[in-house]
Amino acid sequence: MCYSAQIEAAYQKLVRMTGATVSLQEFAALYAHDPGKKRPKTPKAMADAFRAGSSAAERTVWAEIQRCNQAEAAILEQELFANRMRLADAERSLQGKETKKAREDVRIAGKKIEHAMGKLADLKRADGKDRDSRIFPGVYAPVIVSEGGKLTMKPMRYQCRLAGKPANHDQRFPDTYSALGALLTVIKSIPK
Repeated sequence: MCYSAQIEAAYQKLVRMTGATVSLQEFAALYAHDPGKKRPKTPKAMADAFRAGSSAAERTVWAEIQRCNQAEAAILEQELFANRMRLADAERSLQGKETKKAREDVRIAGKKIEHAMGKLADLKRADGKDRDSRIFPGVYAPVIVSEGGKLTMKPMRYQCRLAGKPANHDQRFPDTYSALGALLTVIKSIPK
């Protein structure tokens, strides 16, 4: 089973190599999600590829990405504040009396603070790392597809769904099927 993959998010390079056009409106729609809903999962390299955009459409996508990053940073800062308060309360409790709950609160809050600080640092970081190009099931990635005889690059979710299954199947049954497994299922269902 294929679990993760490494992507190439250098759009200009991919366009030169394949002759594909980038569907900027689909990338903009992906990042222009409803603020009340959870942000779609995308690799950092895919978003950062728009940082050096030269056209107005690419700059529009980058503006949407920055808006998403600011909203996510605000949520992370609130989470960071709440966990720092939890940590301080637990440490005060430990000074008075050693309890299992206080010790667990110190451990959990410390981990959550570390995680939130790492996420905030990643949002602010401009230099790329190898992990920025890693995708997992359910994460959007740039895919080149043929539409009407023309190659187009658009964002698509990295996950295969069995034929005939509804969209909520992925949430109800989180087992991920690899593209090879889905292909083998299709081949087996072809009458001989």
